[in-house]
Amino acid sequence: MPALAMIPIIVVSGRSGAANRERALKAGAKAFLERPVDNAELLAVIRQALGEVVKRERPLVHDLGTL
Repeated sequence: MPALAMIPIIVVSGRSGAANRERALKAGAKAFLERPVDNAELLAVIRQALGEVVKRERPLVHDLGTL
């Protein structure tokens, strides 16, 4: 579903390791955090993911100069 493609996925897992991180990111996750999660890091990842969504939703603006 194209509408759902805009939803950023952040994986918070109790499973550590590079293989789990790589698998999540290859599946389309925006970030992979291992538990226990630092609150500041989680907020930063959420803000970044939401910022990317806002940027994608903005229409392209073309400067036509003076008319």
